[in-house]
Amino acid sequence: MRNMTQRKFIIMYNVLLLIAIEIFMILLISISAENASLTTIILTIFLTPILGNMLVMSTVKKYIGKFAENNFNKVFLISNVVVYIFAYLFALKFNIVLVSVYTIGAVIGYLISVKIIKRIKSKNIKK
Repeated sequence: MRNMTQRKFIIMYNVLLLIAIEIFMILLISISAENASLTTIILTIFLTPILGNMLVMSTVKKYIGKFAENNFNKVFLISNVVVYIFAYLFALKFNIVLVSVYTIGAVIGYLISVKIIKRIKSKNIKK
């Protein structure tokens, strides 16, 4: 099952990403509840999408194949945006500071994923 379709990969990635983000959100918020300073909360919200994304990419990178569809980047971006928004709204209330910090963390997490996918795809092309 090393080579899978784009659709299966996107679904598996997004489900795992949502679970990982929520687990890190619960874990980091419970840790930071003891030190409930604004800095700790902002750092927690910033790190949650990045840590979740790194965990998921380390898990699913072995399944990345040569996706034939040329719309992979667009579908990957849209699905990431939906997952990040859903994960934020599931755990937190709307607060402009927290949304901004979480969005920055989500963008960094997305860019890490894209970089890893490009590196793996370029290795597959060289073979």
